[in-house]
Amino acid sequence: WLSLLEHRDVPVLLYGERGVGKRKHIEEYYYIQNLHAGLLGEEPGKFKVFRGDFLDTGFSQLLYAPKTCHQDVIYVEHVDRMSPEVQEEFLEYLKLRKEMSQRTCPVARLFIGTERALSLSVMKGTFSKELFQLLTGFAIFMPSIKDRAEDMPHLLIELLHEISGKKQLPPVWLVDVLSGQAFYENIDELKVILRNLWAKKPEISRWKREDFLPSEAQAAIYGFEKLKPKDVTEQMKEQQKIRAVLGAYKGDTHQVALTLGISKTEVLKKMMVYGIR
Repeated sequence: WLSLLEHRDVPVLLYGERGVGKRKHIEEYYYIQNLHAGLLGEEPGKFKVFRGDFLDTGFSQLLYAPKTCHQDVIYVEHVDRMSPEVQEEFLEYLKLRKEMSQRTCPVARLFIGTERALSLSVMKGTFSKELFQLLTGFAIFMPSIKDRAEDMPHLLIELLHEISGKKQLPPVWLVDVLSGQAFYENIDELKVILRNLWAKKPEISRWKREDFLPSEAQAAIYGFEKLKPKDVTEQMKEQQKIRAVLGAYKGDTHQVALTLGISKTEVLKKMMVYGIR
């Protein structure tokens, strides 16, 4: 999506709940961008992160220092928690940034992160309507990890590299187990689990499926019974089957229930369990 956005003066809004990997995606974008710059012999840019709930007035001068170049990347997270004074200053910065771009001055790529719907904050009067209009020009919704099973292999490679200090491919069964569990829907929680297991067993080859199954206490919180390793594959097959039938009938749960031979209530319950919208 970002490769399609040619206008660098347009801020990119990333919306998603906590732990879906907003910052990690931006870090990957920064790495790729500066890798290309290095191959062209250009000076690498800088990566700056700001938190909206910790910003005070006068912060905008930090966005220009040191000298901004095209490879710079700025990420402002929790923008929904900005104070009214900081929102006003941020609005002025965005207007000035637009003028700088029109005068061919280099501007950094700007990313904005939020966990809450900004439109609701505007309706409540806690967020500037004008700032909202400038920030939502190019918005990307990031679903939960449990709805992005295809991202799990790449995510595990990065997390294991961060923990162990070396690149290594995770075993196929590990990807299957984590992709089929609703317990691992937050990157921070997944990172803690991997780090704890790494401390006990530094060699991934020694890891087993049972190591990733939730304890009785954790299972009770999520409303799941402790799964046996052989049940994981069956659960994934059922989830894929429900998704396929829902897609075929364009979300008509009544037709899905007739096709699967179960009640509509059971269909809705399984959708909730598997996180299917």
